[in-house]
Amino acid sequence: MLASLILLLAFGSAASASQLPGSPMGKSISKSKFQSIPYLMETEEALPDEIKQGLLPKAEKRGIFSQTVGDKTYILASLGEQTSGGHSIAIERIYSVSPAVIMAQAKHTSPKKDDMVMQVLTTPYVVVSIPATSLAVKGTIVPSHGIHIPKPTIPKPQPVKPIKKPGFQKPTPVITPY
Repeated sequence: MLASLILLLAFGSAASASQLPGSPMGKSISKSKFQSIPYLMETEEALPDEIKQGLLPKAEKRGIFSQTVGDKTYILASLGEQTSGGHSIAIERIYSVSPAVIMAQAKHTSPKKDDMVMQVLTTPYVVVSIPATSLAVKGTIVPSHGIHIPKPTIPKPQPVKPIKKPGFQKPTPVITPY
């Protein structure tokens, strides 16, 4: 109920679930320990100057960063500087983990080992906003399925030697020269 009230106060009754990718609108909110928080994707053009000057320069470092301006808290998820194209990052979910902490979880996708990618410096990042908060914003960046994970090496099976049962042995042929 609290999340619905925050949602109505922050975004008004005209907000739709398509505008709020992380929103629990239309779904029942569980009474679990972690409360989902609605968020909006932001474009660089729509960001306030304070965010462009204060938060966006942090995109050069890998991590989750936040800054509050007016009635919104902006959250930046960045992979830092990468040496090739093909990398992307997306916010998966934002949720409260305690009365003092909000957690943002981002997913990082890397090119596969054999993918053809441009060799150019890139800085993949995404900015989302949530209703203004004074809570600490922390986050994690987890790899996606595109990341190259080497297959584990499994040793080749060794042939199994037959077990000799006591009391039973094959007779050994004896060859005698003439």
